Amino acid sequence: MPSGPLNIPDDDDDDTPDNPHEKGQKTYARIFTNELASREIYNEKPVFLAGSMIVREKLLKENDEIPALVTVMLKHEKGFSPKSNDWEFFVLDSTVSKIKKVETKGDCAKCHANARETDMVFKTYLK
Repeated sequence: MPSGPLNIPDDDDDDTPDNPHEKGQKTYARIFTNELASREIYNEKPVFLAGSMIVREKLLKENDEIPALVTVMLKHEKGFSPKSNDWEFFVLDSTVSKIKKVETKGDCAKCHANARETDMVFKTYLK
């Protein structure tokens, strides 16, 4: 991940997909975690601590070097966002230079609520 601030775009003038999990489209992923998240992610019922970060690069082809999209989950202190179990979701463009979406409720939280037993983290890609 680059250092320095990321800029939220004024408009969405690129052709990067907005939905990181488009249904019916086979995609691939590379997953990165910081140390806090790596301690929990393989546990059957993980409980992520504040500061845990999970980054998922969405790849359209198995051997792609440049992702089509990057999504990030950042766990905050208890009470930050009860609806998202204190996770904040980010969708970034493929260059990781523009934040396309930031949310604690909405599509990301609504879908990830289906993974409440694993602290809102889908683990199907961890094989």
